[in-house]
Amino acid sequence: MKQHDEISEIVSELYKNKLKIEIKLSRLKNYKSLIEESMDEYEIEKTFFNMVIEEISKKSEVKQKYNKLKKEALSLNQFNNYDTLLSICDIPKINIEIEEGIKAIKKALAILGETYTKLIDEMFENGWAHAYPQENKIGGSHSSIAYDGVPYILVNYTGTITSLRLLAHEIGHAVNTHYSKQENGYLDFSVTYFLTEVASKVNEILLNKSLIENATNGEEKIYILNDNINAIINSIFNQAMISEFENEIIKQIENQQEIESEEINKIYLKLVEKYNGEQLTINEKMKYEWIKISHLIMQNSYYVYQYSVGACLSIYIVKKLLKDKEFKEKYIKFLSLGNSKSIEEILSTLDIDIANYNFIDYGIEYVNELLEELQKLLKEKEQKRIKSLII
Repeated sequence: MKQHDEISEIVSELYKNKLKIEIKLSRLKNYKSLIEESMDEYEIEKTFFNMVIEEISKKSEVKQKYNKLKKEALSLNQFNNYDTLLSICDIPKINIEIEEGIKAIKKALAILGETYTKLIDEMFENGWAHAYPQENKIGGSHSSIAYDGVPYILVNYTGTITSLRLLAHEIGHAVNTHYSKQENGYLDFSVTYFLTEVASKVNEILLNKSLIENATNGEEKIYILNDNINAIINSIFNQAMISEFENEIIKQIENQQEIESEEINKIYLKLVEKYNGEQLTINEKMKYEWIKISHLIMQNSYYVYQYSVGACLSIYIVKKLLKDKEFKEKYIKFLSLGNSKSIEEILSTLDIDIANYNFIDYGIEYVNELLEELQKLLKEKEQKRIKSLII
């Protein structure tokens, strides 16, 4: 593993230097710590980050429950990190033409009202979206936030469930930008990073729910449900784990403690064990995984925990939308607020008090509900298999 060690040392030095610069700049602004500056930027209590990570990490048994389910579904004696990428069912041949995909998205988002779904039609009728892959086109998916003109969407739609979800995701960003531009001036129209993923995640969750309900057979339902669970667990638990790792390194550097690359590796490995439990087989090479996380180098510190927060907030919103028809108006209003108020004030319009962290419970409870549904489907599948053998 000599090559891994060499790469780890190089990336560790880059990461530590980046953090030292951030810390120095923060202290020049009279902040005692990076976390204090980050929370102050959003006008949030400085204890917020630590409380979010604590709430999520102490419920990591939900992630461990998913690991156990996959291990049993795959009939594995050991469950290695690379096994997490395996499908627990036959991957169905799904090819959704974009016209059908747009219909599926509109059907899923009908709960948000006719004005919202008509805006989706306008996007595609008036050239707001560049949907298909082509030579020299950038990969991934993106949505513009320019104040002038319309919020353009760039996706690489291929007819898969994943590309359909990405399209719904970017539509969420575009509609959010469109509504915010209508109600705010240039200084306040751009949605803060803390809330920017909410509108897109709400769309993803509603789409996944609709796709599961309208799946044509059990295998397709298992595939979509498992894919959905995997994405949410990554957003909530994996990002919290990365955030906790980041915080540990920052605290040591802020306290002027020397930290070598091998110690950084060990901190990461210890957190992998903490969040995954005994279900995951731990091996020495896993300690190097952190060097592939580009956010640590490319983004400001204390960024990725916002994915965890955004996922939980989105689940809370979806649950309220499904239970309370009047809540739709509150949500549409939320999409138009941009950065015109503090985060606390904006979320209060959705009856969310971020100081009591109940939105995190909503997120984790939802994962549990999906896991129970997946377990039920897998049990039914196994019962049918055994029955067919007897016959």
